Amino acid sequence: MKEKIKKNLIWSIIFLSLSFIFLIFTNLIYSPSIGYLVGKLISQIGIWFVIIGIIAYVVWRFGFHKNKSLLFIFSLLFFVTAMFTSATNIMERYAISRLQDSFNKVPEEEVENKTYYSVIDEEWEDFYSEIGQFKASFPTYPEHEIYDVPLFDTGLVGRLDEYVTEKTDNTTFIIFVGTYPPEIDISKPEFGLEAGVNNAVESFEGNRLISSHFTTFNEYHAIDYLIQNKGLDVYVKGKIFMKGQNRYQLLYTYGSGDYRESDHNRFINSFELLK
Repeated sequence: MKEKIKKNLIWSIIFLSLSFIFLIFTNLIYSPSIGYLVGKLISQIGIWFVIIGIIAYVVWRFGFHKNKSLLFIFSLLFFVTAMFTSATNIMERYAISRLQDSFNKVPEEEVENKTYYSVIDEEWEDFYSEIGQFKASFPTYPEHEIYDVPLFDTGLVGRLDEYVTEKTDNTTFIIFVGTYPPEIDISKPEFGLEAGVNNAVESFEGNRLISSHFTTFNEYHAIDYLIQNKGLDVYVKGKIFMKGQNRYQLLYTYGSGDYRESDHNRFINSFELLK
């Protein structure tokens, strides 16, 4: 009897350890911060403990109480649930990456007429947004527009704040701040970084995704991308990152031969969250 109890305890520890390892790993690589990861795991695992605990007790009480311990049954059910959730997370991310790859990409070195400059003399405006809780430098004081955005088939509406300014050389500097209602789980792929790139590609007919790659920006997971629209003779160089229920998108648009690297870098590097 003691040997059976010891064996059940060992297997219970193994199942629980593997469950936590898989959950942490599959969530860590896609979480924007450690705090977000911890909060998500606590809320997720807390609900599981209650539900799986009830199911494990029922199974143990009416089926296996003579052969298996309650802890063993609980750990086994928890392991199965963790494996299913981890596999679902991986498949969702794979589906999103394939969707992104399905766009008609062209090699960045084939983009024609890209001219680079690096001298800026003019004074820029330091802009502070209490609504978006950020500060950034624009060539001129930006215009502010607010839009209501339906969120898929959820029946909920998000808010989109747009801050935009344009220089005389027809380059534009834009910051979008998308705010999701608290009911929305932004860990879902349809509300994430790749979704922001996909939305940008689909925003105008003729857009083509030239490149995109994951990076970090002010300690947040981010994605950089470049879009070309030959029909409009416009390029869009963007950066997206998430914080809480907000998705921040920084855009620099320019025509063939009008790209100014110093303008782009000054705009991006000036961005700072206020809290």
